[in-house]
Amino acid sequence: MPVTVSIVEDDRVQREKLAQLIDSEREFCCLGAYANGELALEQIPLRPPQVVLMDIGLPKLSGVTCVQQLKQRLPNLRIVMLTMFDTDEHLFFALKAGADGYLLKRSSEYAVVQAVTAVLNDVLPFSSELARRIGQFFRQERSHLPEAERITLRECEVIDLISKGFRTKKISDLLSISHYTVKDHLKSIYARLHVTNRAEAPAKWVMR
Repeated sequence: MPVTVSIVEDDRVQREKLAQLIDSEREFCCLGAYANGELALEQIPLRPPQVVLMDIGLPKLSGVTCVQQLKQRLPNLRIVMLTMFDTDEHLFFALKAGADGYLLKRSSEYAVVQAVTAVLNDVLPFSSELARRIGQFFRQERSHLPEAERITLRECEVIDLISKGFRTKKISDLLSISHYTVKDHLKSIYARLHVTNRAEAPAKWVMR
């Protein structure tokens, strides 16, 4: 069965281009393409796709708000932001709302296709420059935090790799530690940041 994808994009040319890209991939199927967040909230829950490509700069209802409301109705839905905005504010608020990845519109068509596959494998896709920026936040000075909430240097490395989309096994290989140790670090990170999943952790850490 093909992977089902829906698109939320107000620009007609861009919307049609994305729909054609998805349908041109044999293993993908474009289930719907919507011009605004209101229509997406009305239609997507009726016929949920596996992945949504979501613009941020939508008229009236923003893409971030649309993500938040869709996630409340469809917690297992994967949503990748596809936008021209590369500011920290847009990135982190999108992640905080529940987005599973963040690509810039200048990303290649190959990157968009790869992002759809990535989120279905629990990998968080980010444009490379955004992944580097997130990593820089994790390595900033942490001394202002209370000891009980302070992320260790090793945990910073784990969050850094999470932000780049690596899964537990790959993190284990890169850090030369067992996957059980990685899972222990993840549990500690979630507890310290009061989050429950990989998507929330990077956003919560950089928004502190």
